Amino acid sequence: MSTAICFAHSNLIDTSNLSGGSWTVSYPLTRLNAAISGRALGMSIARSSSAAEADTIIDMDHGSAKAAQVLFIPAHNLSSAATVRLERGTTAGGTDVYAGDDLPAWPFTPLDNVYNGRHFGVTIVTPVATTARYTRIRIKDAGNAAGYVQVIRPFLGQLFAPEHGPTKLTHDWIGLSAVDRTEGGADWIYRRAPLRAANLVYGGLSQAESSQLHEILRLHDTTAEVVYVAERNDRAFQQQYGFLALLRELSTLEYPWWTFQGIALGFDQRGGAPAA
Repeated sequence: MSTAICFAHSNLIDTSNLSGGSWTVSYPLTRLNAAISGRALGMSIARSSSAAEADTIIDMDHGSAKAAQVLFIPAHNLSSAATVRLERGTTAGGTDVYAGDDLPAWPFTPLDNVYNGRHFGVTIVTPVATTARYTRIRIKDAGNAAGYVQVIRPFLGQLFAPEHGPTKLTHDWIGLSAVDRTEGGADWIYRRAPLRAANLVYGGLSQAESSQLHEILRLHDTTAEVVYVAERNDRAFQQQYGFLALLRELSTLEYPWWTFQGIALGFDQRGGAPAA
C-alpha cells in the first residue's frame, strides 16, 4: 500500500514563542501554545483583529533549530478563496531554509459547497524535512466574510513515513449521535457531529523505523496529539480524510519476518473544535 499514508508527531507549538500579526485581546496568539493535554481543544483559539494579511501572520521561535515537515491547522474559519504559506528560516521572518508557496486552504470541495472549517483542517507537507529556528505561517484571506481569521492551535511536527506503507488501512466514523424512542414509538434524535477514525497495519518496518516508532509511542502514549496524514501527496484527499488525532490503545511490536517488525495503530480524531 502507498507510502504516502503516514502520520506526523512531535508538535513544536507548546515549546515555541509566538508573535506576529495583530490578534484580539479576548483571543490572543498566546492561547495557541497553551498545553492542552486533558483540556478541550476549543480552549486554544486565536482570532485576528482584521482579515488583512499583515494581521494574520503567525511567527514561531523554537528557541533553537528544530526539524519539521508537516503543518496542520485543525479548525479555522478560512474562506474558499484563502491561501496558506509555510516559511522557515534562520532569522525571524526568514525564508532561507524553506520559502514555500501560497497553497489553497481548500483543495477539497465539500458536498454542496459547505465549507466547514471546523471539520476540514488545512495541511501542508513539505517535500523533505527542514531544520530551522524560526517558522512563519502566512495566511491570506482578506475577503473573509467574518472580517477576521480564527484558528485553532496549529500542529508543526515531523513525519513518520516508513519505506513500506501499511499492509491494511480502514477509515471509520466515531458516531456520537443517538436516537431514542418513546413508548408510542416516536423517535427523539440527538444530532452530534461524527468524528473520523483510521486504523492501519504496518508489516515491514526496518529496525531503524521500529526504533523510531517505539520512541514516538513512548513519548506520545494515548494523550499527546499526532496528525493522521491520509495522503501526503494529494492535499484534497488529505483534507477529506486526515485529522488531528490521539493514538488509540497501543498494540505490541511484532516480528512477522526476521529483522522486520509490524504493528497496528489506531487514530481517533480530537473533537471539540468550536464553530467559526
